[in-house]
Amino acid sequence: MTYRAGISATQLPYRPEGQTLYDRAISWGFSLPVPSATPLEAASMNLAFTYGQRGNTDINLANPNGNVREDYVRVQVGLTLNNRWFIKRRIE
Repeated sequence: MTYRAGISATQLPYRPEGQTLYDRAISWGFSLPVPSATPLEAASMNLAFTYGQRGNTDINLANPNGNVREDYVRVQVGLTLNNRWFIKRRIE
């Protein structure tokens, strides 16, 4: 089993009334090995979760009502397949 975690922060391209909006998120996940015939054909099932906030609610003189901020949750499921195709062949 392999664990993963991360954080991200990015500036959004939208500028309502000249204000900068941001997208901040934290993510975590893990991968489970899937039983296979040989180690060369190993596969894994990946599951990841992300929680983030997009936008802001800053109040200033230009925008007395503030902006919109949304919270989001993302769930990702993946399958990683390894096969003999990706192994360098030796010619004897």
